[in-house]
Amino acid sequence: SNISLHGTFRWEIPDVPVVQRGRGRGRGGRGGNRGGRGKKARSSERPSVSSPPLGDGGAEASASARRQSFLWRSRSTKLVRQPTTSIVVDNGLKVPQPQPPLAEKRQKVAAPTLKDVILSFPAGSLTMIVGPVGCGKSSVIAALLGEMTGSGTNDVVSLPGTVAYAAQTPFIASTTLRDNVLFGADMDEEWYNTVVEACALKADLAILAGGDMTQIGEKGINLSGGQKARVSLARAIYSRAEVLLLDDPLSAVDAHVGKHLFTEALSSAGITSAATRILVTHQTQFLPRADQIVVMQDGGVAYAGTYDELRVSAGHLSLLRSLSDGGADAEDATDKAASEHSPSKRAGVGLEGRRSEVTIGDKKATNVGAKLIEIEDRQTGRIERKVFVGYVMAAGGVPALLLLIALLFFDRGLVTFTDVWLAEWIESDDSENLGFYVPIYVGAAIGASIAVYGRSLYTMVTLGTRAARNIHAQLLNSVLNAPTIFFETTPSGRILNRFTSDTEFLDNTVLQNLQQWLNCIFPIISTTVLVALSLYWSLVWVLPIMLLYVLFYRHTSPATRNVQRLEAVSRSPIFSHFTETLGGISTIRAFDASRRFEDASVALINKNTRCNLAQYLLTSYNTMNLDLMSASIVFVTALLPTLSFEFDLYINVALSGIAIAATLEMSQYLKHGTRMTLELEKSFAGIERIIEYIDNVPAERAGGAAPPAGRWPSSGEITVHELCVRYRPELPLALRNVSCRIAPQSKVGIVGRTGSGKSTFLTALWRLVEAEGGLDGYGAGAISIDGIDTRSLQLHGLRSRLAIIPQDPVLFNDSVRYNLDPFDGHSDEEVLRVLKVVQLSSLVDGFQEGLAHKVTEGGQNFSVGQRQLLCLARATLRHSLVLALDEATASIDNDTDAVLQKAIREMFAECTVLTIAHRLHTIMDSTAIMLFEAGELVEFDEPEALLADPDSHFSRLVDETGSASAHLRELSRKSRLLLRGVSALGGAGAERPTTQKQDEQFRT
Repeated sequence: SNISLHGTFRWEIPDVPVVQRGRGRGRGGRGGNRGGRGKKARSSERPSVSSPPLGDGGAEASASARRQSFLWRSRSTKLVRQPTTSIVVDNGLKVPQPQPPLAEKRQKVAAPTLKDVILSFPAGSLTMIVGPVGCGKSSVIAALLGEMTGSGTNDVVSLPGTVAYAAQTPFIASTTLRDNVLFGADMDEEWYNTVVEACALKADLAILAGGDMTQIGEKGINLSGGQKARVSLARAIYSRAEVLLLDDPLSAVDAHVGKHLFTEALSSAGITSAATRILVTHQTQFLPRADQIVVMQDGGVAYAGTYDELRVSAGHLSLLRSLSDGGADAEDATDKAASEHSPSKRAGVGLEGRRSEVTIGDKKATNVGAKLIEIEDRQTGRIERKVFVGYVMAAGGVPALLLLIALLFFDRGLVTFTDVWLAEWIESDDSENLGFYVPIYVGAAIGASIAVYGRSLYTMVTLGTRAARNIHAQLLNSVLNAPTIFFETTPSGRILNRFTSDTEFLDNTVLQNLQQWLNCIFPIISTTVLVALSLYWSLVWVLPIMLLYVLFYRHTSPATRNVQRLEAVSRSPIFSHFTETLGGISTIRAFDASRRFEDASVALINKNTRCNLAQYLLTSYNTMNLDLMSASIVFVTALLPTLSFEFDLYINVALSGIAIAATLEMSQYLKHGTRMTLELEKSFAGIERIIEYIDNVPAERAGGAAPPAGRWPSSGEITVHELCVRYRPELPLALRNVSCRIAPQSKVGIVGRTGSGKSTFLTALWRLVEAEGGLDGYGAGAISIDGIDTRSLQLHGLRSRLAIIPQDPVLFNDSVRYNLDPFDGHSDEEVLRVLKVVQLSSLVDGFQEGLAHKVTEGGQNFSVGQRQLLCLARATLRHSLVLALDEATASIDNDTDAVLQKAIREMFAECTVLTIAHRLHTIMDSTAIMLFEAGELVEFDEPEALLADPDSHFSRLVDETGSASAHLRELSRKSRLLLRGVSALGGAGAERPTTQKQDEQFRT
């Protein structure tokens, strides 16, 4: 049956409560001694042995419940067929309404809205959805998936059969490439090979280390953008779903690959011809081959029909021209060898990376480099001394430690003095001198209370906060300065674990345990001295008992440490799996794989729960044994005075009573002190993991000189000499012996097939990965800007002077203005002017908050094309003399792309611009073309010179566009004439038109 979409749909954002997690005074959140009772001076030091922090636990549980309550109130997003109210499946059942992947704070965020949409998609047909940026193309897919909420009672989505979905931002799980394609389905080797071939992945598998058993990093970090898109498409096709929802998978690949994907996989002659295919795309050259075309505009349907109807309709003729402008040449291909696609730019690019023995479907492939992420290591044995030293140094070093010891002796001295003074008072039996004993006793007791409280504040607030702040800063600095390879090989869950659970030990648990440990250890020392002075012969029993506690600690501490370490390590996969699931929640629901991911999450949580259970049982075991030992020491101490009378030994009755009371208390201190020593060591096992990251995480190369004062780069000249780059030592070179000179103010187009080294060249320029070679300025591997070797400069200084728009747009969870100008270096007028240039002024004007409008995490409330435009606006505001665009306009329509390319030419006329693009028409007016193949720069010259040579790679590249080749050559010729004319108008040395006025003057 057909698929239909009828109604008005919107994103529904639930109200999410914002709850601050209160922890009391100071970072430790306890603000002082937890065990104060106030009955007498010495009671203020009694440890709270049997009183759990019910108040804190109850408050935290209440806060946690409030933070999660919106989830329980929200309607389910799971696509199950059961009665609801708004979106109906064709059999009369209804689909529950979803929420967007992430919702933050009490704020309604703008999102694409479909208005009065009436669409029908015939079964077995290919429907192509086109339109400008932000018009609602992806929203149609979202509505069909049930990811949007119908606004009316008659809104209907009829979606029969099984569904598969390829998202615009591909969801790549951290597993093998094969598992990403199968996605939980059984292996059908024949169908698998067919899908791999149709999705142009076969050559990649032959080159990737490990073939299809190569482990893929989080979010596909070791795959190129085109490879991720093809893996996502292969997953959808392999599922054999009756309905394929494909959100712009062709934008991430070059046009030759795009043509292959369309012909072999998506067209009526492809392997999915029996399925209903709904394809969002900007590749308008394929429109004639669609069964139905849907043109979206401003959230509504501007046209729905066949291509022939669109052509003959006078009212839609201009619309067709707008869609097709520049699209004809989008069928630009890479060279004929492009059918042999290169591997991941991080998995190793180059001929030496080829492994012909890797075969598709061979689970035994064990090539070097197949395993990317190693199992997390855990420490063994005692906690190293450097962990304790590091904590003390972060808290203030030796001076702070000495002051703490002095305060401890002072407050314990006052407490002991009150006990001795009380004994002296009792012994004197002088009821006439109350005025002498009482003031001193009361003063000492009050002083002891103040001293204890002051020492507690100093420990918890001053030392604890300082240590936590300094160690956290070191941890953050260590991670921020790590090279990109660290993030490729380290799951985000491990990093999040350090900044969440391990940091909780640093902020709170260590402080609480340290405070109680100090409240036990020093009273033990003072009480032992008091017992020795009054009942010295009792040491014959007390000292062995104390030794027994020490032996017990040494016996149980290894198990306590190791169980805590196991629990910490088992926590990281939970974070990783949760983060990964959130990133692909729409894909997971579309494939009806929620239960599988839930089961995986439950398995990880159960593993962590087993570790927690072991901790609980171990704690119970320790507590029981400590209670038995404590009861033994109390029994013997109480028995000794009785035995002294039996053997006519003289004892001081008052001191004997105090000794018995002190021993009773000391038994509690010994028990609690041993337990707190175990807990404190367990807490430091968390800090041990943080110190491990601080000491062992590799750092980008530090040092170097600051960039020259003033404006640098001053001209934008780039010189590259024998540049060689590899991402990891065990991998082959990603770039080999690249040498070139890019003249100032050049506009360089960088082309090449997927994974050929284009983006790697930019990462080397930004020193995201270090080049191999010498450091002599023009030695092997040198990249110089205006004559200065970039390796001799500070990283921050270098990167702050360059501007780049990455392949994957990056937006922060803040306002639109912050995302464009995070350092407040520009006025609102300048920001708005740039937004107008990138065609986003109308969008921002439509926000009630204007520039203060909230950008949700990752820019989820903007389309991918709008995110790219925002990144372009951000780079435009910086106006660096070196600008790089890494497929920055891949997800926008041709019309907007043409406007932006014109704006870039005008605004960056005096800059050196490096542009990676799959659309050849966007780079035909470049002053130079760089063509990469298998990690080598095979051609670098003016477009005119390359096109004049029929044997050049670039000339063949243009010729393979078919009918568009003449148009591309004409674009290049006109551009060259324009440049020469402006050069004549501007005088010697003028290489490009610098203003729009000069451009218009030459045209006239």
